[in-house]
Amino acid sequence: MIHTEEAIAEIYTRFTECNLFHKYNEYYGIDLVQSLKLENRFKGFSWGLLYLYIRLLKNNEITDGDLKTAYYLEMFCLSSKILDDILDKDTEWLEIMDDNGLTLLFTELLMEAQAYFSTLPSHLKGLAYLQKSLKAEWLDVHQKATDPQMSEAYYQENILPKTSAIVQFICLLAGSAEDFPWFEFSLAFQLSNDLKGLENTKRSDVPYQRPTLPLILSHQKGSESGLKEYCRFRIEEARMIGRDKLFCNFPSQKELVEAIMGLLPW
Repeated sequence: MIHTEEAIAEIYTRFTECNLFHKYNEYYGIDLVQSLKLENRFKGFSWGLLYLYIRLLKNNEITDGDLKTAYYLEMFCLSSKILDDILDKDTEWLEIMDDNGLTLLFTELLMEAQAYFSTLPSHLKGLAYLQKSLKAEWLDVHQKATDPQMSEAYYQENILPKTSAIVQFICLLAGSAEDFPWFEFSLAFQLSNDLKGLENTKRSDVPYQRPTLPLILSHQKGSESGLKEYCRFRIEEARMIGRDKLFCNFPSQKELVEAIMGLLPW
């Protein structure tokens, strides 16, 4: 199995050598890799590492092509994160550069990643997943937890795909589109993020009543009592079901399965 530290170091090194960052570094007088805290982000959660782990479920080794795909996945997800925070009016990025620079950086990261993905055989199907994720992002920005149509079922069907469609895209690239528990993994990941949004005062979830599951349920019930506990239960339930499915589909890959599930935040 690939060593986590080595994989993250390889992806990180590719970002330090990224020509795209040079003009931003020169204009803003920054080191973008350091300013974006990429190394810490990758150690916290790495989409590229998730891809490599899923890839190893059916392959004995990681190739340079796999590492290249992992790098561009990180690039795409970084662009998605910047867009999400711009739309949510979260302020962390504005400490690095102005909103014009951020908008251009998002666009260039997205275009460079898509240029690479367009060379892959699964590009057209993968593009459909990315469009599904953007549709969910639209709903996330333009709807509120207090809207009458909101429910747990609506959340899973319409809001969750901003994460789950990206996981499906990664599974497609890794060759495990049919046997990876993308829904359970995505639900555990997104609900953990939702809970963080309740407590992080820099985020816009509570002030703007974003359609996160805790806020949706809080409005429906008229109370916050027990909501965090319920969301934690759903996270643990999704983790257990996801782990069981992976063990069933890949019985000889127990160490790798634990590594994949270990990527999920608690």
